[in-house]
Amino acid sequence: MPQRKARRKPRDTSGQDREILISVADLESRVALLEEGTLSEYRVQREPMLSGNIYKARVVSVLRGMDASFVDIGTERNAFLAMDDVMGDADEEIKAARTQKAAGITSLLKVGQELTVQVSRVPIGSKGARVTTRLALPGRYLVLMLGTGNYIGVSRKIEDEQERARLRKTAEAIRPPRRSLIVRTEGQGRNERELKKDLAFLEQLAARMQQKAKEVSAPALLHADVPLVFQFLRDVFGRRVRRAIVEPRDAYEEVLEVVGLMAPSLKRRVVLHQDKVPLFVALGIEEEVDKLLRRRVPLPDGSHITIDETEALTAIDVNTGRYVGGGRLADTVLHTNVQAAAEIARQLRLRNLGGIIVIDFIDMDNAKHRERVVDALRAGLTRDRARIEVTHISPLGLVEMTRKRVGANLRQMLTEACSCCGGAGRVLSPLSVALRVERELARRAADAAAELFLVRVAPAAALQLIGPDGARVDSLEKSIKKHVYIRSDPARPVDTYDIVPATPASLAQQITLPTPGQRVEAVVIQAPSNGVAMAVADGYHVSLKQPDAEVGAKVKAQVRKVGRSLGEAVPESAAERRPRRGGRRGRAPRRSVKQPAPQK
Repeated sequence: MPQRKARRKPRDTSGQDREILISVADLESRVALLEEGTLSEYRVQREPMLSGNIYKARVVSVLRGMDASFVDIGTERNAFLAMDDVMGDADEEIKAARTQKAAGITSLLKVGQELTVQVSRVPIGSKGARVTTRLALPGRYLVLMLGTGNYIGVSRKIEDEQERARLRKTAEAIRPPRRSLIVRTEGQGRNERELKKDLAFLEQLAARMQQKAKEVSAPALLHADVPLVFQFLRDVFGRRVRRAIVEPRDAYEEVLEVVGLMAPSLKRRVVLHQDKVPLFVALGIEEEVDKLLRRRVPLPDGSHITIDETEALTAIDVNTGRYVGGGRLADTVLHTNVQAAAEIARQLRLRNLGGIIVIDFIDMDNAKHRERVVDALRAGLTRDRARIEVTHISPLGLVEMTRKRVGANLRQMLTEACSCCGGAGRVLSPLSVALRVERELARRAADAAAELFLVRVAPAAALQLIGPDGARVDSLEKSIKKHVYIRSDPARPVDTYDIVPATPASLAQQITLPTPGQRVEAVVIQAPSNGVAMAVADGYHVSLKQPDAEVGAKVKAQVRKVGRSLGEAVPESAAERRPRRGGRRGRAPRRSVKQPAPQK
């Protein structure tokens, strides 16, 4: 009987269809990674990178109560150095010192002391950079650790135990004295000669840096990590990348030179983009990036996730949305959560979100279903190069995880805080603004020098201040015993306003009241109610008798009645049909604001 051949284990092809897109311009460099045609990573550099830089620093303050210090590295804000980052855990003296009650940060650092530090976390919001004395120089295959004991590490992404053991043995054989080595994922399958060559480059880099530290005084930059494009090539461009497409030509030639030094065999995979249509436009990346700035992320079946970023953490919520499923509720919830888990893993990489992340999955009673969702999340995170820790899902459907911060996230890079809301994402409602104006007018009315007030607000707040048929502003004037002139300013943010005390003479220089019979062009700002819409003509409000008026429409109208803040008008067509008795149609002469007017 013929012997049956053993079935070959399916070859893992994940990540084989990968492309790197590189676009370099005067003001920014952009890099994107496509996996199976889907955008998986997107990075932008507009300023010199700070993460990974090594500085000669000076201690400016030591905080015993926080077991930390602040050091000057030459940037706008001082950097934070915690006690745990002052020395490596392998230092026996520090371990012994920590066991003593009197030991602390003051036993290690003094104000004015100089030391070498590396940026481990970039500035975030109001926080400065975080630094450490555990220096790490990354190469293509290895990471050389300076002054942190004698150990060998192998990337957790390398799962084959035999390969891990081989790499560990090889790294131990080439490790310099008082140095530690970490074998990176790209080191998988590399021989001793290749690892030695990478180590020699890192040793030369360390020697140059140490020599510079002797020649300069703090604060000073000793070593800057490579720019974004070359960093991405170093960390990602390998055997599993099909090609790297670059624009323009000068950037292409520079990339070719770097790849030739780094991995000559990969030069044939570098391609110049020569189409007249820009690279990121031609491949639809620009449209994808616009979506990455939105809070809500739709899923294919109609469900969605929402992502809210704060300075302390990122909260992600899963919602079934329009998806109603076709079977049991538990199956619908499971399907939505599994689909959301895969997209969340992708969004974390794309947006470069870091720190504490809390995911609120839809509640699931079945323990096996909860495990399936967590497994789906972890599976989606396997391609992520950042260090990640994921907890089990709680009975409330929450998953807590951490992702190492790698530079500024996409939102911080591409946006700035809103000038209206200060980055809160919320502004005062029109009613809240109107109430604030009323309270301030009541306070200012006590000043006898103010005969009347001119108030400029956004149209929505003006409607609240005026009220139906002018009843609210009438009541306000009676309350403060002053005349009030309310004007709309469409360009004004809804939560801002100006209150100007005036006299009739000074007011006449700032505004002009329309006159009965005058023709104006008004913009509708409130839909009709009982056949009457609200409109604005040059800041002045009129109730417009036009049942079919649409918000935003421009209407040529004739003013019939005039008040300080509100008048009445009819469309010009209606005015033509019903001319005023005893007078000719046309523009009436303007009258001074000193003349009496209806109390509205």
